[in-house]
Amino acid sequence: MKKALVISIKKEIAPVISSRDIINRLARAIEEADSKKIMLDFNKVEFVSRSATHALIKLKEKYNKSWNIFNKKKIVFININRSFEKMVQSVVASKKFMNRKVEFNPEMVSADALFDKNIV
Repeated sequence: MKKALVISIKKEIAPVISSRDIINRLARAIEEADSKKIMLDFNKVEFVSRSATHALIKLKEKYNKSWNIFNKKKIVFININRSFEKMVQSVVASKKFMNRKVEFNPEMVSADALFDKNIV
């Protein structure tokens, strides 16, 4: 088993990643890799869309989970540019916001209260 594997995102996928579907190809490469540490190299990657960033984060979380003992791989993002870093921060922040518990306090409202009966 190899100690670490570096996957060049620009070479394996493209310098512009605009869809989460493209990440499936990367997921297959990670699955087949004979290494416990996978470094995803974003050198010279110009753009990663929000949906692709979300898919990358989910992929990273899938393999980095502590309960995943049979197929645990450490995935690391390297050589990321500032725009991708900001996109990752934005996606992580929105995931935290979406996962918060929302209180639902319904209130009984009479249907009659919805209509103004004084209007002619």
